[in-house]
Amino acid sequence: MARKPKAPVAPDMPPRPPMTPREVELSRQITAGLQDLVKRGEQRCLDNAVLLAQRAARRQGPLVEHFMELGRRFQDTLDAPQEPRLRVVKGGVA
Repeated sequence: MARKPKAPVAPDMPPRPPMTPREVELSRQITAGLQDLVKRGEQRCLDNAVLLAQRAARRQGPLVEHFMELGRRFQDTLDAPQEPRLRVVKGGVA
């Protein structure tokens, strides 16, 4: 099998000029804004999870429906006798 020829190496790029104080401040503002978006997104996900749990506690909502479907699908495996998952190995360290 023939080897593919290696791609040519790109020439080194010239060094980037230092950022101006205005660019530094703009970069910090953008970073802070992105971090704020992430925090708000995480908080929204947590709030949604709490609402779903509260609705499930009242036997309402998509979580109840989802777990009912899982119970229906896997009922055969739940009815079968379960083998112990842990066993003692002879000669093992206690």
